[in-house]
Amino acid sequence: DDVPPETADELRRRVSADRVVRAPPRIVDACCDTSTPQGAVALCAPPAVDVPEAPSLVLVLDNVSDPGNAGALVRTAAAAGVDAVVLLGAQTADPWAPKALRAAMGATFRVPITRFDDWPTCRDALRDAWRLRVRVADLEDADSDDPLSGAAHDDDADGQRLASVAHDTVD
Repeated sequence: DDVPPETADELRRRVSADRVVRAPPRIVDACCDTSTPQGAVALCAPPAVDVPEAPSLVLVLDNVSDPGNAGALVRTAAAAGVDAVVLLGAQTADPWAPKALRAAMGATFRVPITRFDDWPTCRDALRDAWRLRVRVADLEDADSDDPLSGAAHDDDADGQRLASVAHDTVD
């Protein structure tokens, strides 16, 4: 009963009435992953947004497992004008998970997102289908006093993990 009846009525006017349901607070609480839910829940399919035929800038998230980090990177990609975000590997967080959606602050709905299971398939799409030059930022060896000192390399290797493959194969 946290949502006033007039709010539910307004939702029914904006969305077909049979798709808006007033649920008891215990049901709403069970549908939310926050400790203090706002009192409204939406269940919908993620929008289908296609990657442009010829993107000029693509961000690849390689096994970014924390949903908050993945969402923040999607948000940053949208702010930087990235044409698409590629999720690489099974360990990369779902950008539609609640924590990722909160961190992305709406950017998930503005940037096309696609997923590849392995680096060779992803690399082929980036280079062959989209004609992009692949650059890898590897901060693993960055100086702790200068976190931006990590190297950026061209990646020409076949392998499992993008950053580690580049690190292991590029001078």
